[in-house]
Amino acid sequence: KVNDTYTPVVTSRHSSTAVSTAITPSITIDATSSSVCTISGGVITFDATGSCVINADANSSTNYEIATTTSQTITVTVVISNSNSNSSSNSSSNSRANSTPVPTPSAGVRPNAQRPVIRNVETSPNRPITPPGLITPPGLITPPGLTNLPPVNSPELRPIFPSRNESILPNSSNPGLAITDNIGRLPKSEPGEKQISVGGNFLPIQEFITPEGNTGFTIPESTNVAPIEVVLKTTDVEGQNIPASDDGILRAVKGQTITVSGEGLTPGSTYSAWLFSEPTKLGEGKVGADSKFEKVFLVPESLATGEHTLQINGINSDKKVVSLTTGVILTDVRVIQNVSETDGRIVAYAILFIFLLLFIIALLLGYIKRLQTRELF
Repeated sequence: KVNDTYTPVVTSRHSSTAVSTAITPSITIDATSSSVCTISGGVITFDATGSCVINADANSSTNYEIATTTSQTITVTVVISNSNSNSSSNSSSNSRANSTPVPTPSAGVRPNAQRPVIRNVETSPNRPITPPGLITPPGLITPPGLTNLPPVNSPELRPIFPSRNESILPNSSNPGLAITDNIGRLPKSEPGEKQISVGGNFLPIQEFITPEGNTGFTIPESTNVAPIEVVLKTTDVEGQNIPASDDGILRAVKGQTITVSGEGLTPGSTYSAWLFSEPTKLGEGKVGADSKFEKVFLVPESLATGEHTLQINGINSDKKVVSLTTGVILTDVRVIQNVSETDGRIVAYAILFIFLLLFIIALLLGYIKRLQTRELF
């Protein structure tokens, strides 16, 4: 497990006779495991969860040719303790064996320690959620840096709930409606913020970027709740994907689409998408039999440009309401179109000006030629 050490013992033997040679093999850590384990003085230290690949090589000598590299792979885990556990939490912990896979760490971690982002590391668009009772498959590991997560419902995990002039009935149990606090206030996420609640409890959230450039969210395994993954995709005025930005802010265009996909919701259940401040329901989707879901929602052109809060609500495999909120910036389609139209007019005027200039030059050349002809006579 993490922080343990290991001293490998490696000997070199003849491939046919199995007789030990005098060659001392060298032991190294594979480059793919540099973030998981390190070696110093022949002692290996496990620094983070993941797969530690240890390579052993034996150089050639007068009597022996160079040996084929031999590797050993050790799976490094972390032991999670909970001093406040009770019978219900133990039950939840046991059911957490179906952990949500998280992409392997790469470059580009944002400075927010509560919601680190992992960039461009998925091997395929659809990463399976491990069925109940099975161990997380090799390669799908919890990244380093998620061991000191804030407690459930910590202030840094919660959105703000601003007061409203119009009252809304409190709702925390119907995923087809907007999820509010206990007095009917809607959550507000600033651009770049992401929050997730499960059964009314706000949990840490892990953010990653898919190979297609879309923003995805999952819940760290150590939270001991049913796994879920949500991926958001937005399109521009030409219907092209708007890639995730370095500032972590989701951007959408009025009159275009937001696609919500993922897995981990109750099969056959309904989920919904909303935009605030004034609650606007984008629509509902149906979860498939394999717990996967995907729905394309149209962003109304009637909404105001600027900052909004996107809320996705559903029911997880534990039959608890899951609500994901993230800040989003809406852009007016007409603004972008006007810029394009202005550029088009500038090009048209430039072409017309060049045509007129060439025409005038041609007239001048003709006039000069006629003057030269008259002088000859």
